[in-house]
Amino acid sequence: MVDAWVAAALEIEKVETLREQLAPIPPANTDGATPREVLDARNAWIRVVRAVEASLALEEATTGEITERLPDWLRRAS
Repeated sequence: MVDAWVAAALEIEKVETLREQLAPIPPANTDGATPREVLDARNAWIRVVRAVEASLALEEATTGEITERLPDWLRRAS
């Protein structure tokens, strides 16, 4: 099961790297988004990242590779 998780995580990392390379450069402003919407989105992202990190810390079967790579990916995505 853990090997399947590791394989899936590595595949997701490859896809995300490719997505980042293909993504257009985002605009410098937030046309259409209110400051409140931006803050709400940021806070939601922070809650997601903390939940993933907490779950990762509680999972006994997590390998060192996952505990090192996933937080790095989350920081890059932030």
